[in-house]
Amino acid sequence: MNKRETESHIVKHIDHFMVENGFKHKKSEKTQVEYYRKFDGNNFERFSLSTLNYYDEHKLRFGFGKRVNVVEELVSKVNEQVPLKNPSLSKDDTTFGFGYNSYNQINKDGCFEYMRTEEDVIKNVKLIIDFSEKEAFPFLEKLGDLREVDRLINGEGENWWETDWQKPFHLGYFYLRRMIIARLSGRKDFPQFIEKLKSYSEGKAAENGRTIDWNDHSNNTPLAMHLLESVDPLY
Repeated sequence: MNKRETESHIVKHIDHFMVENGFKHKKSEKTQVEYYRKFDGNNFERFSLSTLNYYDEHKLRFGFGKRVNVVEELVSKVNEQVPLKNPSLSKDDTTFGFGYNSYNQINKDGCFEYMRTEEDVIKNVKLIIDFSEKEAFPFLEKLGDLREVDRLINGEGENWWETDWQKPFHLGYFYLRRMIIARLSGRKDFPQFIEKLKSYSEGKAAENGRTIDWNDHSNNTPLAMHLLESVDPLY
């Protein structure tokens, strides 16, 4: 069973489940299987799947993404003045993303057993469906509440993230999106939150012999702090 056959079998056996849950298969030239579930206001959720291929043996990679457009509109405003790089901003960017392994804090590539036959594909698709129903779909809904996300990443103790590296989900442009989420979430201590971020950033900069000019709006972090002063919270 080659890569093309494997992915064809995956679509064959997962399509009904995804469609039943509001997702549509997007056919593209990308080396992965993609399904999208769209909502009003350019908000969407995405399921992506690809395979690790070793001759006639194949292992799954899959994950979910969610775009919260009110967040991405503010990311775009920053990008208009200071273009974001590595990677550059895209209209298809998601605000949040997580894979089976990252969500479960499994530090390896690929998940489940190798697939050699269509029967193996069916077994793995059943595991994808089980994870989707029990974990992924409820978590996608949870991520739709920016107050909850703010508590997860901008809270106290283990809920204060220095980065999103090796965390259950990722944001991309972490510092930018974490500030936007904090502002939109309506937290009352937003000025104190910004001062905490500044203090942490200054400490990291000092370790490398650098300083930060918070009035330098050619840098996207100070620019975002400035722009967010005039943004109203959602809640």
